[in-house]
Formats: sequence, structure tokens, C-alpha cells
Amino acid sequence: MNSSHAVAMDDDMENGKGSYQERPRTFPSMRSKSYVPWIFRIFMGINPRIVFVLLLLVLGAVFYIGASSSPIIVFVLSICIISFFFSIYLTKWVLAKDEGPPEMVQISDAIRDGAEGFFRTQYGTISKMAILLALVILSIYLFRTTTPQQESSGLGRSTSAYITVAAFLLGALCSGIAGYVGMWVSVRANVRVSSAARRSAREALQIAVRAGGFSAIVVVGMAVIGHNDMAI
Repeated sequence: MNSSHAVAMDDDMENGKGSYQERPRTFPSMRSKSYVPWIFRIFMGINPRIVFVLLLLVLGAVFYIGASSSPIIVFVLSICIISFFFSIYLTKWVLAKDEGPPEMVQISDAIRDGAEGFFRTQYGTISKMAILLALVILSIYLFRTTTPQQESSGLGRSTSAYITVAAFLLGALCSGIAGYVGMWVSVRANVRVSSAARRSAREALQIAVRAGGFSAIVVVGMAVIGHNDMAI
């Protein structure tokens, strides 16, 4: 490293001009008013009341079917729903903390943009691979030999194939939702942890643990709900 470059870096670290020049953003800022996450854009054109009613109908159907098959399933689903409400509480608590000075917010914006761009590319590739793999699984199960137990229970090859593919796609969907909302919270929590660290290590640790707890609760809850839906 030559001396002129070292001086430029030193000036930049001391809030001087330095050699850094802000580059244009490849993706829209996650803080801009025009930016809307893709998972929310899907539901923007739908009336929230309709979504709420449909959600109640689905949950009611799941609880009814679960109650007719096993009370344990209803108990497990209730625990999962309570855990989701608790994760919402953790999110609101974390997002209520301050983000610090404008310099920290600017760095946080860049991290959010990079994370969003990474997830767009990653999820685009994963969705294509998931569809391709689902077709492969469907083909394998359609042409496989059924076992005597399946024949006695009336579970044919086509039914077994469709159930297996549905389970795979449901697992992929739950995994994708858990990963995205976990990223959405984490990229907003990191700047709040850094801001809290200026005041107290205890406060910073508390924010970090609660933000991480949100992701853990959502991942476990989605996994258990998906498993119970297939059991029903």
C-alpha cells in the first residue's frame, strides 16, 4: 500500500474527504418511501379484511380437523400461534429502539440494500430449483412401486406423489418465509444494537438477544405448523 493511498484512507476514517466516493445503489433503498418488500407487494392489492377472514377460516378449519383427529394437534397449534404473537411483540420492542446518529443510519441503509439484493438473487434461484425438484419428486413417486401397507390403506401412487410434493413445497414456503422475516428484522436490529452499545453493553445484549429470539421463534413455529398440517 503506497503512502498516498494510506493517507487517503486515514482522512476517510477521520471523516475527511478520503478516496471513498458513494456509488449509485443497484437496488432501491429499503428506507425509501418507494420501496416495498416483495412479500408485502403480493398482498397490497388485497383488502385486509378479506385476508383476515380467510386466515380465520383456514385456522378454524385446521383447528376443527385437528380436534376431530387429536386434541394434541390443537394444543400444539395454539402454542405456535401464541409464539407468533410473542415474536410480533419482540419485533415491536426492537424496532422501538433508536438507530443512532445519521452516520450509523447511512451504513445501516447500505447493509439493508445489500441484504435485500442478496435475498432477491438467492430466493429467485431457490424458487426455480424448488419447482424443478418438485417435478422430479413427483415423477419418482408416480412411477415407484407401492408397498402392501399403502395398497391396503388405499393410498395409491398418485395420491402418495401429490402428498409428498405438497409436503416439500409447504416446507420450502415455510422455510422461505422464516428466512426472509428473520433477515428483515436482523438488518434493522444491528444498527440499534450498535447504537445501544454506546450507552450500555447490557442494553445492546438485550436487543441482540430479543432480535435473535424472534428468528428462532418464527423458524421453530413454522416448522411445527408445517409438520402438524401434514399430520392432519
